Parts: sequence; structure tokens; C-alpha cells
Amino acid sequence: MAKPLVFLGGTSGRNPWRKAFIERLAARGIPKSGLFDPVVDDWNDAAREREERAKEDAGVLLYYLGDPGEPGMHVSAFALVEATLGVCREPERSMVVFDCGSVTGHARKVYEQSAKLLRANAPTALIFDRLSDAEDALVRRFAQ
Repeated sequence: MAKPLVFLGGTSGRNPWRKAFIERLAARGIPKSGLFDPVVDDWNDAAREREERAKEDAGVLLYYLGDPGEPGMHVSAFALVEATLGVCREPERSMVVFDCGSVTGHARKVYEQSAKLLRANAPTALIFDRLSDAEDALVRRFAQ
């Protein structure tokens, strides 16, 4: 099996989803070295370039959309754009998780409608309602 590379895109801010997700995947047989977390303390040109290379090389582009946990910001706007571009340009490589349970009100409506539109326009893309479903799909594909 070729070394997997899963780009872990999507919501950042104060939402710690990546850390626990990486630990769960590693416990299920996916090497941590095959998981790319783009979040860094100092976002600069070098970090942006590393992220772009990882996106190009990744076997899977996973985008998680949940509550960023930032005051006054309940939708990950840029993550939504990235996920949409991924699904529309490369549905065979993209996975999106719309964690509608993590948000309420208008944010929930935004995520629900976005998921509905992406499913209708990219029916072959893997679009999930729960992070655990994306985890299971990655394990089926990459676990050793």
C-alpha cells in the first residue's frame, strides 16, 4: 500500500477537532505521518506553500465544517469555500463533513443548505454528517 496522505482541512479557530481525529485514526491503523494538519501558530508564506503542496500530493482532501469556537463567528467561511472548490473540482479526492450538530441557528442553516447543494451538484463526492463516518471511510481505505 502506498503511504496515504490525508489533508485535514476545514474549520480551525478554537475548534480542536484535528487533534482527537488524528489520535483516533492512528489508533485504527493510519500512520500519523500520513495525516497533514495545516494549522500552525505562525501563518506565513512558508506555511501556505506547505499547505498547497500537501493539497497537491494528498490522496484525500478532507474538509471538516463545524463551529470555529470564535466569538461572533459560527461558520467557517473560508473552509466552506475550500471544501466547495475541492468537491466541485475533484469529487473523487474530496470528503466533506458538515457537523451541523455543532452549530445552531443561521450557521446550521448555512451548513445544511451547503451540504444539500454539494450533494446535488457532486453526487459522487463523499459528504458526511458526522466526523465518525469520514473516519470509518478513511480507515477502510488506508488502515494497515
